[in-house]
Amino acid sequence: MKMIKNHLQLFIPLFAIAALAPVASAAMLLEYQFEEGTGTAAANSGTLGAVANGTLLGTATWSSDTPSASGSSLSIPVSRDGARVSTPGALSEFNGLSTITGLMWLKPTTLVNGDRILSSWDGTHGFDWQIQTPISGTIAANNYKFVMTVNGTPYASNADVTVSGWQFVAFTYDGGLNNLKLYVGSIGGVVTQLGTTINTTTGVLATNTTKPLDVGNTDVNTARNPGALFDGVQIYDSILTSGDLETIRAASIPEPSAWVLIAGAGTFIMVMRSRRNGGGQPY
Repeated sequence: MKMIKNHLQLFIPLFAIAALAPVASAAMLLEYQFEEGTGTAAANSGTLGAVANGTLLGTATWSSDTPSASGSSLSIPVSRDGARVSTPGALSEFNGLSTITGLMWLKPTTLVNGDRILSSWDGTHGFDWQIQTPISGTIAANNYKFVMTVNGTPYASNADVTVSGWQFVAFTYDGGLNNLKLYVGSIGGVVTQLGTTINTTTGVLATNTTKPLDVGNTDVNTARNPGALFDGVQIYDSILTSGDLETIRAASIPEPSAWVLIAGAGTFIMVMRSRRNGGGQPY
C-alpha cells in the first residue's frame, strides 16, 4: 500500500502539470494579446508571425480594463467609423481550412443587431462571427445570440449569451463533419457549450482574396463595430475541445494565489501557474 501511495504522489504532480500544458495538437495561427497599450500596431504572437500583425483603424484604442486586471485590452467605441484591427497579411491563411477554432475575451457595452466581432469574409467566402438580437428579449450586453456565417450561409446559435461583464467566447467549425459549436464562459464561470451543436453544409472555408481579417468589425461593411472591449483573440487551425478552451480561459485570469492546490487520492499538492500569459495561451 505504501508503494502505491508513493506512486500516486508522483503521478498526481505529473497529471497536474499536464493539465496546465498548452494545447499540443493545434497550431495557434493568430494571437492578439493587445498588450501594447499605445500606438496603432497589434502584434501577432501566433505561428503566422509578423505577417499577421494588425493595425488599429478608426477610433479603436487601448483600455486598462482586462479579464486579468493587468496589461491592456482593445477598446472599440460605438463610433461606426470603421473602428477595428485590420490584418491584410492574414488574408490567405484561412482559405481552404476544413477545421478552425476562434476565441476571445469580450466585454460588450452597447450592441446593435449585426455587429461583428471577428471576420475573414468578403461577402461570399470565409467566415463572419457576428452578434444579433437574442431569441427572446431585447439585444443587450448580456443578452444576445451569435450568428456564424460560413461561405455566405448564416448559422444562428440556438441559445442566447446571458453573461455579464467579461465573457470568454469561442466557436469551432468542422467543414468535414459539417458542424459548428459555440461556447461561453466568464471570469468566474467555466466554459460550456452554448446550446446544441449546429449542423452545417458549407464545407471548407472558401477562398477570400479581397478582404482582410478584422477584429471588432468587418471590412464588407465597416459600420458594424460593437461597443466592446476585446482581449486574448486566438485562431487555431483545428478543433479545440471544451476542455482545451477551459484550460485557456483559466490560464488567462488571476488566481487568489500564484500557487494552486490540487487534491487527489487523499494527497494535496501544489503547482505553480501563471497569473496571465498575454491573451490566454497557457505555458
